[in-house]
Amino acid sequence: MGLRFLTQIINKYILPNELSIHFFVNGFSFCANSHIDFTPINSGIEELKVSLKKKLEFFPKDNFEIFSVVFFQRPSTFVPQKFFDSKKSKIYLSLYNKTPKEDIVAYDILESQQQVNVYSFEKVIKTILDETKIQFNFIHYNTILHKKILSICSFIEFKYQLFIHIQYKAVDVFLAETDQIVFNNRFSIKNEDEFLYYIFFVVEQFDLKIDDFEIIFLGKFFEYNRYYDLTSEFHKNYKFIENDSEIIDQSKHNAPYLANYSG
Repeated sequence: MGLRFLTQIINKYILPNELSIHFFVNGFSFCANSHIDFTPINSGIEELKVSLKKKLEFFPKDNFEIFSVVFFQRPSTFVPQKFFDSKKSKIYLSLYNKTPKEDIVAYDILESQQQVNVYSFEKVIKTILDETKIQFNFIHYNTILHKKILSICSFIEFKYQLFIHIQYKAVDVFLAETDQIVFNNRFSIKNEDEFLYYIFFVVEQFDLKIDDFEIIFLGKFFEYNRYYDLTSEFHKNYKFIENDSEIIDQSKHNAPYLANYSG
């Protein structure tokens, strides 16, 4: 059975009195309103356990009143709420991605979209956080992206909008049509060529005509300039949606567009 976290599923920026921990495949970031502190993890669960405990022990937690966690390590899958059965959470994930045995399966409910986002994360993370006796709100980054995209999509000029979110060694692709997300996926990428391949794989799968859709990048960051340049060579209709919070240096984050967001 999946674990449902009791959290308000809303998009909000990290508050001045909030600490948000963002977990990635290669480490974790302690994100505050004014700075980001990244801890790399190179050798698996044991290193994660030691590093997270040490960080929590010495980090000035008393400076904060609100605590949240955002999971980026694993992909997730969306299930229509009317078909969702929490007892089948592992089955939903198995159709999309292999879930490690030791993982906790969890889900976020998006009531207004009538969707459920199912995902997993390392059990050791929750065990260590529970030991602190601090109440954390948990959420998956795809839940944040899903709600953000639906809040900004517009179909005045184009029938479709292809939203692209670039993060560490991966790209998230969301295809929106008439105020609905009709497709989304996370693709692992090693270089610009693989990035372009997956973008136009989606374009071909949905038979998108060149004048029927625009590409929208979530954020614009120096380290991804080559991706933007390549896209512009193949598609003229593209633009950027900037993150309207510039409180912290987003470039130090593995998913810079979401650096300021919390659960």
